[in-house]
Amino acid sequence: MQLLGMDQQSFGDALRLGLRTAARRVRQRASLLLAVTIGGGAVALMGGLSPWMIVLGAALALVLAALVSLEGEDAGAAERASSRAQRSAAAEMAGRWRAALDAVPDPVIVLNHGGAIVHINPAAREIYALLRPGGQPSLLSRDPIFLQAIDEVLDDGRQQSVEIQERIPFDRRVRITLTAVPETSADEDGPRVVIALRDLTDQDRLGRMRADFVANASHELRTPLASLVGFIETLQGRASDDPVARARFLGIMGQQAARMSRLVDDLLSLSRVEMREHVPPRTAIDLNDTVAAAVQALEPVARAAGATLKFSPCDGPAVVLGETDEIVQVVQNLVQNGLKYGAPGSPVAVTVRREARGPTSRIAVAVRDEGPGIPPEHLPRLTERFYRVNPKSSREKGGTGLGLAIVKHIINRHRGEFRIESELGKGSTFTFVIDEQARRPSAAL
Repeated sequence: MQLLGMDQQSFGDALRLGLRTAARRVRQRASLLLAVTIGGGAVALMGGLSPWMIVLGAALALVLAALVSLEGEDAGAAERASSRAQRSAAAEMAGRWRAALDAVPDPVIVLNHGGAIVHINPAAREIYALLRPGGQPSLLSRDPIFLQAIDEVLDDGRQQSVEIQERIPFDRRVRITLTAVPETSADEDGPRVVIALRDLTDQDRLGRMRADFVANASHELRTPLASLVGFIETLQGRASDDPVARARFLGIMGQQAARMSRLVDDLLSLSRVEMREHVPPRTAIDLNDTVAAAVQALEPVARAAGATLKFSPCDGPAVVLGETDEIVQVVQNLVQNGLKYGAPGSPVAVTVRREARGPTSRIAVAVRDEGPGIPPEHLPRLTERFYRVNPKSSREKGGTGLGLAIVKHIINRHRGEFRIESELGKGSTFTFVIDEQARRPSAAL
């Protein structure tokens, strides 16, 4: 039997293959069964009820159903691919803004549309260890002003800025800025509010330090100025014809003028050092030679005080990157302190030595006196400006209260370390340490 140019066996094989393919497609979509039934019925009505026509109609309907199924599958695949692309783009965008916020040095926290935390950058995690994604911002602060600001930003999108005072783990003032993120999608877990925190504690501390510095400097200058004005008025009055009183007053006036001059010089030195503190020295110098020159310059001062200076250099070169004039100033400040506050007639020892620190080495310069020592509660504050263990004694000995502050800033500029060790009744040791360098000092030095 021939049908459409095909023998019966070939037609049967093609029909079976078509039926299996169509059946597999039909199983995927139950709705295609209706198409098969309609197709078969239509062919039967047009061509009669012959068995072959019915079979042919059914086959054609199955082929049609398979084509419809393939089209539906293609549409579904395209829809799934589009959905995956959208999710991938959203994930990529989320990764980008999270990475950007993680690079911000200040603490930043992100809330979603429901007010829950969705991201915490490393700076915020370091300070607020209890915060977790999915948690509530009340763990950051329960201050009603802060919580109300969050609600207002979520409601109307206007930026808010509040300041809170924290007491735990220590007193600090924090400024919090809350900024709404424009709604670009309907994702409820997307970013809605960015909370940026700025700790104002250091700013407040620096403000207090500036105010204290001005007050202390004014006080230190006011005292000798008042003394000078008083003696000048006396000399212009009843002591003008008294040679003995005039000589004595002029001597005191000279001392007070020298005191003001030292104070102004120290203030200028401190200002210069602070301006250059961020620029490390790049000149190679030998601390043996530099310290020896500083000690030698103070020999007359030591003899006038009835004391002696002992210098012990380091074995071999002690090369560091440093500023010669500044290192000399450090050594002289420390030695002069030893001469002023050490026991009368006792020696002040200056030692240069090498200290090992792992694979590298450092050069340490230690200045030791045999004075009464310093109470331990004063040691942490000795490098503060105008801080004195005994203000009256310090002023009588010509101290300005700025010497150790200058030393600290110079050593900071040299990227070194400054240590103070003292024991009551056994003297004090002031040591600064700088990394050793392999290269030799410049010939110009």
